[in-house]
Amino acid sequence: MNRTRFLLLSLLMMLTLIVPVLPMAAQTGGNLIWGTDSEPETLDPTCTFSSIADNQYKTIYDSLVFWEPSDQEFYPYLAESWEVNGDFTSYTFSLRDDVVFHDGTPFNAEAVKINFDRVATIRDSESCSSASVAQARLGSTYVSTEVIDSFTAQVNFSQPNPIFLIGVSDLYFMSPASLEEFGDEDIGRNAVGSGAFILEEWVDQSFMRVVRNEDYNWGPGNAAHQGPALLESITWQFIPEATTRLASLEAGEVHLINRVESDQYIQLSQNPDLVTTALPGPGTPNGFVLNASLPPLDDIRVRQALGHAFDRPLMLEVLFNNIFPIGNGPISSSTWSYWEGVNDYNQYDPEMALALLAEAGWTDTDSDGILDKDGEPLALSHIELSTIPDRAIAAEFVQAQLAEVGIQLNLEFAEAGVVVDECHNARRHVCGLRWRMADPSNLSAMWLSTNIGTGFNWSHLPDEDIDSLLSAGAAEADRETRRQIYQDLQKRIMDLAIWIPLWDVQITHGSNPKLQGWEALNNPEYIWLYDAYISE
Repeated sequence: MNRTRFLLLSLLMMLTLIVPVLPMAAQTGGNLIWGTDSEPETLDPTCTFSSIADNQYKTIYDSLVFWEPSDQEFYPYLAESWEVNGDFTSYTFSLRDDVVFHDGTPFNAEAVKINFDRVATIRDSESCSSASVAQARLGSTYVSTEVIDSFTAQVNFSQPNPIFLIGVSDLYFMSPASLEEFGDEDIGRNAVGSGAFILEEWVDQSFMRVVRNEDYNWGPGNAAHQGPALLESITWQFIPEATTRLASLEAGEVHLINRVESDQYIQLSQNPDLVTTALPGPGTPNGFVLNASLPPLDDIRVRQALGHAFDRPLMLEVLFNNIFPIGNGPISSSTWSYWEGVNDYNQYDPEMALALLAEAGWTDTDSDGILDKDGEPLALSHIELSTIPDRAIAAEFVQAQLAEVGIQLNLEFAEAGVVVDECHNARRHVCGLRWRMADPSNLSAMWLSTNIGTGFNWSHLPDEDIDSLLSAGAAEADRETRRQIYQDLQKRIMDLAIWIPLWDVQITHGSNPKLQGWEALNNPEYIWLYDAYISE
C-alpha cells in the first residue's frame, strides 16, 4: 500500500460491520428470494435522490474501488490501482482491461468520463432536475475526468478532496452505449452495467429479478472467490407490509428481509430458527428539519422551544421499548467525529418551552388551549413519508405532546416525491429526514447553503459559518483537525436550532440460516451478495 492510501485511511474511524462468511466448501449457489419493503423508483443511480435501490445497484453495477468495513481498507475493483496527487485534487485510476458491460461493450476510461460527467451535469436534464445521491458522492468540487489512455482516467477537483475514495466506492458505471440508446428518460428501466448480475425482469409493485452474469470475472480484490457469483439469481419481492414480510420469512417463502421495523424486531429475535442481524446505522439520526424561512420558525426562540416541548426519551420507551438509542445531534453516536456536547440540547422542559414562546410573543390570550399572537394560532405544518411507520407514529406522539403546551401540529403523510417537493420549496414548517452517510462531509447535502431549494437543505437558512466549516472539513487531510471541524459544525447546527434529532437508527435484517456469505457494508442497510450462497 502506498503512502497516500495510508493517509486516506487515517482519516476514517468507521464501524466494523460484517456478517461472517462460512467456509467455501459449504457453498452450493441457489436462488435468493429477498422480501423488501420498497420498490426502487429507477435503476439509474445518477438520477435519484433516493438510495432505496442501492442493494439492486450493487448487483447490476460495479465501482472503481471497494471499501471493506471489516478492515477499513480500499480494495481494487474496476480500478487495479490508483494514485493521488499531493493536495488531493487529482486521482488517477489504472483500470482493468478485461471488463465488459452486459451489452458486450467494453468498460474503459471513456466510460468513466461519460458517467462522471453525467453525474455532474444531470441537473441540466429535463427528466432529472433535482439533486441526486450520486452528486453528493462525486462532490460539488468535481471539475473533469481526463482520459489519459484507454485504461487510465484522471479525476480532477477544484479543491482538495481527501475523502473521494469513500464516495467513489459508491459511484456506479452504466454502459455508455445504453445511455445513448435509452437516454435519461428510459435508462432507469433498462439498466446495463458490468456487475455480477444482469437485470432480467421488473414487474411494477410485484418483483424484480436479476440473473447471474456467467462471464463475470472482475470481483473486488477482497472477495472470497473470483469468477461468476455463486447465487444463480436474486429476486426482490416488493412486500410493503412489515408483518407480511416477517410472516413470509417465518414460512420459508423468502430467505431475507431488510428494514425490519420495531414492532417486528422482538418477534424476529426470539425465533431460534431465524437469524437476526442488528447493526448501528452511520449517518444522521431520524429527525426533524425546521424550516427557518417560514414564520413563526424564522424566530430562533420558537425553534428552540420546539426542542424542549416534547419528551424524546419517553417517546422511545413508549413507542419502541427502548430498542433505539436516543439521537442527540446532526450525526449519530456511531458516526465518526460525533461530539458529545450535543447531548445538552433539546432536553425536555415544557416550562422552558413556554417561557421561550412567551418571550417571542406567543401566549394563550383566549384560553382555548392554543397559543396565539396577533390573533393567529401557533399552528405548524409537518410532512412525513407514508412508507416509514416508525416515523409516522413518532410524529403522532410529538403532535400530542406539542398540543399539551399549546402548539398545533398539522400532520400530513405522503410518498417520497411529494415530501421532497414540499420541503424543497419551503411549504412545510417541519420535514422528517434521515441522511445515510459514511463520512460527516456528506452533511453538506443537508446543510450547505447552495443546497437550499435544489438539494436537501430543508432548513432554508443560509449560514456562512456552516458553509465555511463544511468546506474546511472536506478539504482537510489531517484526521484530528477534521474531527474538530466537524465537532464545531455539529455545535453550530444545534445552536441555530434548525434540527431536532429523534433516535439513532438501528438497521435490522432477518434471514434464513441457509443464506450464508452475505456481508453488511459500511452502511448496513446495504448488503453485498457476490460471495453469498444458499447452503443445503
